[in-house]
Amino acid sequence: MPDTPGVYELRYQFGEGGRILATRPIEVVAVEVSLTAPDTAPIGSVVDVEWIGPDEDRDYISVADPDEKTRYIRYGYTRHGTPAEVRMPDTPGTYELR
Repeated sequence: MPDTPGVYELRYQFGEGGRILATRPIEVVAVEVSLTAPDTAPIGSVVDVEWIGPDEDRDYISVADPDEKTRYIRYGYTRHGTPAEVRMPDTPGTYELR
């Protein structure tokens, strides 16, 4: 589906010439996404992170340095259901769940 919410049309098209054989409207809606977790956790502990999201095959919840936008420290896959288990860093500090 497209990345932008809106009303679209599904089409069955003939491979030879592209003639449209059938159509059906479909509305693409924004994905609901949220994370719920404790505000603090002991170093190295495992935190249960409740999540709502699309749960694609390789989606994960990560813990990262808030200043580091492309790297994470540890993660837990969403494919195991909610809550996802994420092990906290071994160094005290302020981190971000993503």
